[in-house]
Amino acid sequence: GKERILLIDTSASMRRVGIWDDVLRHAKAYIEQSNAVDSIGVYQLTDGIIPMLGIDQAREAGIGQKKALAHQVILNLQAGWGKSDHGKGILQAIDLLQNDIEEGKASRGNEIAVISDFQQGNAMESLGSIEWPEQLALVPLVCKPTHTGNASISLVKSDPTAEAESALDGRMIDQVKVLVRNSSRSIEDRFRLQWLNETGLRVTGDPISIIVPPGQNETVSVPYPTSDQAMKNGQDSSVAGTGNGPPPLWVLELLGDANDFDNRLYIAPAETEQASVLCIDQPGVNPEASLWYFAERVNLSQGGRKVIWKLVTPDATLELGREGTLERVEDESPRNRIAWTVASRILGPQRAKDLRESIEAGGHLLWVWDRVEPGEELVDYSDLKGILDTWFGEKEVQVTESPGRQYHLLQDVNMNHPVFVSLSDPKFSDFSKVRFWRHRNFVGWDSNAWDVLANYSDGNPALLQRRLGKGLVTIMTSGWQPADSQLALSSKFVPILSGIFEQAVPEPRVEFSYCGDPVPEGRGLPVEAKNRTYESPGFYATGRSGTSIGVNVAKSEQITEPMELSEFDRFGVSLGKATGTESSSQTGSRARLLAEQLEAQQGGWWWVLATVLLLAAIESILAAVRSGSVPRMEGA
Repeated sequence: GKERILLIDTSASMRRVGIWDDVLRHAKAYIEQSNAVDSIGVYQLTDGIIPMLGIDQAREAGIGQKKALAHQVILNLQAGWGKSDHGKGILQAIDLLQNDIEEGKASRGNEIAVISDFQQGNAMESLGSIEWPEQLALVPLVCKPTHTGNASISLVKSDPTAEAESALDGRMIDQVKVLVRNSSRSIEDRFRLQWLNETGLRVTGDPISIIVPPGQNETVSVPYPTSDQAMKNGQDSSVAGTGNGPPPLWVLELLGDANDFDNRLYIAPAETEQASVLCIDQPGVNPEASLWYFAERVNLSQGGRKVIWKLVTPDATLELGREGTLERVEDESPRNRIAWTVASRILGPQRAKDLRESIEAGGHLLWVWDRVEPGEELVDYSDLKGILDTWFGEKEVQVTESPGRQYHLLQDVNMNHPVFVSLSDPKFSDFSKVRFWRHRNFVGWDSNAWDVLANYSDGNPALLQRRLGKGLVTIMTSGWQPADSQLALSSKFVPILSGIFEQAVPEPRVEFSYCGDPVPEGRGLPVEAKNRTYESPGFYATGRSGTSIGVNVAKSEQITEPMELSEFDRFGVSLGKATGTESSSQTGSRARLLAEQLEAQQGGWWWVLATVLLLAAIESILAAVRSGSVPRMEGA
């Protein structure tokens, strides 16, 4: 008998209304039309295959049992929440038949049948890794939903440019950015977004109405529910975010879509983190001449992160903490730490020595070589050289004041670096209006050890970085005060300073995963196996005290437009006919009916043709008679 492997797609998109009825119809018909001696292995297909009736078990079954076993297992199948990878699954199915293929025992009747919606989000590329076996056919059995359209909702990754823009006007990000996608086959274009609490109860407040035409996407920023709204839904102050407990868990629901499998977004906002930034500086009589004056006005707080600036004078006692913290505080947890320091040129050898251990343990330092007094012309920079020698063993470096009065601009800016990536958009990447009146020349440094992020127009480095142990030292060779440059007064100041800070204290992100992703050990319910996956959308414990992760439907499953089956041609796949969509008796009945209809139609045409020919013959005879009667009369 033939060997058939039946792959049944159980990914999330198969949960659409009407599809599973189609699955059962296709599966039953395919099994029924097979021969009694054929072995039929039945497997679930998601991002791999899972045996329901293995091909080995099907081979061993008796002739009278083969179909019955296959029919029995399909009744226990249902659509899940995972993502699909048809390419990977088909390759695994080929492996099951590989021994016969290699030994030449495989019959040309052997085939792999796939029951699926064949949506465009399916991964297929792995099929390109093999040469398709000549004697093997792939039979696609396409399932269609009752409603062809689909709207979905998903989280949008953080946009550095948008974050920089929000930082410019001092706004805190207290909202979530989502993408609403409406498929090209939808007939609806009006939707609403509403908040639910973690138990699924609607949060007070009016839903947000949006219009998304078919085939288009819309990015929407949705404010989180307020504490008052949360309290009205019975959440206590800690859950509502007004106490010291973990942040509340929210569900954002999309309304107005008939296929609702991907209409809920489970969001676990980042836990609020408090961090402090030290600024080592000595404000003088004129505050605007100091780094501190402009630095403290930069709002580094974003989303779940609250940042506090602290001024430390060069002569103040600095008690060092552990693991990159720069002073001991009562709460040394990751939520309240000091991991970044900004220091002026007057850092001093002793303070630099104190900082070294902290930086090597993971701390980050921005060292600004500013001109302390606006009227200074001759400045001794030997202390800078000594500090560089202490930290990096740089004995040949020289630091001098730039000559002349001509201003310089930034050039050779690495727009792909995290410091400048928020300005990489052409709308923000013009630095021609940021003039540097003075800067320090830095020569003799090890070009293999330092990463130069930007130069001045005279070729000297403006911003450069180097690792020190686990930490990072960033040097800016000019101050941002008006005595040195226009940087602090420009729109570039906040994004650049934020970018350097982000390297030290990355912004807490909304933590989420997708259905089908592996569950790390220690998360969720007790993990029996390391390869356990998130099986359904919802909230799962992270293993950290009181915190959770939101798990959602994979974005690839939301792309529900059907793929063209000709896509298989790219991979040289030999497609067989979808003969399993109806039983043989139904096929015969339909064939006989079609033949009878065709015969009847053909018979009707023969009568019409005969009538036309008869009329033409009669008309010819009459015409001949009429034309021949006149000559006989003349000859009389």
